[in-house]
Amino acid sequence: MLSSPDDLHPTSTVGELARVVIERGPRTEPEVEQLANHFADAGLEVRWASQQQLARRHVIVDRSTLAVGGLPFMSTALRQLGLALPPPDDYPDALAAHFHRRIWASTVGQLRDELTRGHVVFAKPRIVRKRFTGKVFSRDDEWPLPTMRGGLAVWCAEPVAWRSEFRIFVADGDVVGVRCYAGDPSREPDPSVVSECVTALSRTLAGFAVDVGVLDSGVTAVVEVNEGFALGTYGLPAAAIARVLTARWIQLLRVNERRVSGGDEVDTADLVGRRVAAVIIGWHVFEGERSSQQLFVRLDDGSEMEAHTHGSGGLVLLRRPVPDDFSMDEFGSFEFHDVEADHPAAVLLGRTIDTVERIMYWDDTVIGLRLTTAAGNVVLLNDYDELYISDGELPPGYADARIERTIRGTDT
Repeated sequence: MLSSPDDLHPTSTVGELARVVIERGPRTEPEVEQLANHFADAGLEVRWASQQQLARRHVIVDRSTLAVGGLPFMSTALRQLGLALPPPDDYPDALAAHFHRRIWASTVGQLRDELTRGHVVFAKPRIVRKRFTGKVFSRDDEWPLPTMRGGLAVWCAEPVAWRSEFRIFVADGDVVGVRCYAGDPSREPDPSVVSECVTALSRTLAGFAVDVGVLDSGVTAVVEVNEGFALGTYGLPAAAIARVLTARWIQLLRVNERRVSGGDEVDTADLVGRRVAAVIIGWHVFEGERSSQQLFVRLDDGSEMEAHTHGSGGLVLLRRPVPDDFSMDEFGSFEFHDVEADHPAAVLLGRTIDTVERIMYWDDTVIGLRLTTAAGNVVLLNDYDELYISDGELPPGYADARIERTIRGTDT
């Protein structure tokens, strides 16, 4: 029988930390309050912050600080440390023997083609977390796919029927909690399969949750794997969820780091009348596929800057040198190359920037920029914490954005 341990060891890595910063939303759940109390009892200073406060550095996260919150909050916290969220790996090869259904990497465009041919497919985001909720799509139920770019990466899977689904919480190789979150709780997964999954994943992950369920056929199968740095409590005791969150956070600080130097924000009005000498794209290369994740501009005076998306939904230009290529071990690598001729940002090459338009959304947040040269336009925009680059068009859903234009240093 699957069960959570009654006696939990104290958070094993808490000694490396001095404080914890916990996300404060419009309403703080009792479970989060209990988690805060647990960390206080463990001797950590407890601070509360909104994502916007982190983005504006009103609250500082350093290497003696644990961050606890949702994905955008965690992304902002890691950026303060010069780190990036690790790429999601919902269906790791190490567990493939326990999928018991076909799972494949695809795009929104390819998925819509499948649906047009009458196929029924389960799909969820592959790289941009939480872009939409995973569900079964059909020709008669495509929403919200029509609002998304065709190149958006997704996971696809053959639809299956689950009798039950359980989440197994793991820290430092120990199962610290088990919760049935869907279906019949009496239909428990095979403990030997659970043990194999925990052992395999613990070789690379210090903290995680693996979802395992029972199919209609009675076979135990893996639903998906969840990162350990941003998890819901599912009613788990505070000590248990704290172990998972802390173990994975400490691991993120120690290994697979993407170091970026700090940078001052560029006044976009200063770009008007400047000539662009080079445009460099940072590519994330993972399992034979690559996606553009970063864009750097080098001006004719040699200064370099990055189009930087941050967790509050905004976009700024930061003065940063182009980094060298680097490896993230099992999470792939980053490579930096001059922009290719067919890339939308190529219109900037060798051209003078005539106008800069600030794209405003929400509470006057600058979410993007449109740069215009004699050769054309390029839009750089924070689209759900992903850098969106186009030849001047805004992505779907931003028709209400407000535009502020700068011409030769004059706002209009």
